[in-house]
Amino acid sequence: MKSKLNIFLCGYINVINAQNLNCLSIAKYIDKRQFHVHTLSLNSVKRLDPIEGVSVINCMKPYRISILIGMVIGILRCDVAYFPKHIDTPNFILFLSKF
Repeated sequence: MKSKLNIFLCGYINVINAQNLNCLSIAKYIDKRQFHVHTLSLNSVKRLDPIEGVSVINCMKPYRISILIGMVIGILRCDVAYFPKHIDTPNFILFLSKF
């Protein structure tokens, strides 16, 4: 049997804006038999119910540090990375994601 493909969604699934809602929808509705999803959430915002097949990396204050650590962890775990708002993503994360 083929192993699952790991996908990193670089959006906060518990924050409401267009890019993050897009990541939440992908996390909920992607075929979990073929994909395992990794994503981010902010610890100070309302928590969501767990989604089966989705690993959530919780970022806590200070956000400047923990978000960068969460992004690096997500990049290292994934086969495919999705950056819905890459303008806000630091350049070294985008460079690291190419490898």
